[in-house]
Amino acid sequence: LLNELKVSKIVLVGFSLGGMIARHFCKIHESMVKGLVILNSPHKRTILAQDAVLKRYYQVKEEGPSSTVDDAIIRWFTPEFIKNEKKQIALVRSWVLANHFDIYYKNYKVLVDGVSEVIGLQESIKCPTLVITADQDYGNGPEMAQSIASEIMDSSIIIMNGLRHMALFERPQELTEHLNNFLTTIQLEEQ
Repeated sequence: LLNELKVSKIVLVGFSLGGMIARHFCKIHESMVKGLVILNSPHKRTILAQDAVLKRYYQVKEEGPSSTVDDAIIRWFTPEFIKNEKKQIALVRSWVLANHFDIYYKNYKVLVDGVSEVIGLQESIKCPTLVITADQDYGNGPEMAQSIASEIMDSSIIIMNGLRHMALFERPQELTEHLNNFLTTIQLEEQ
């Protein structure tokens, strides 16, 4: 797509699984990426955490997206947001439930196995990188964000407090400020 549009340099932003995809893209097309933002994305897990992701994969494979959506909502959002933003929660729930049974589990499998492809990319990612997560993101939290940032020479890290996995959904203005600051820094470095 970038070649077709004749776009030679991009700032790439990836959330969660998208953060894994963005790192993989940088590994293959490093010269095209002038900046990278990784939001709430997985990295090497503990055995216990990996087992939990594997268990959810098998559950989704056997029972479909509806089997994990309630637990996902609890992992993704703070209790206050769940209580006060019922329409927003219903919207996210509908997105999960709209996934096709026979495709969703195949995509979920990337969360189980794909992390190994984006660990140890010190030599591949040379662009300025911003790694953001939330202090209560139990699946992709501060420890993982720190591990990601430690593998990328020109990186910085932000931990958003009082949020879980869907920090960008709960406090989009705060996240946008972080992104704007990062993009401004990249623009200034190019001048």
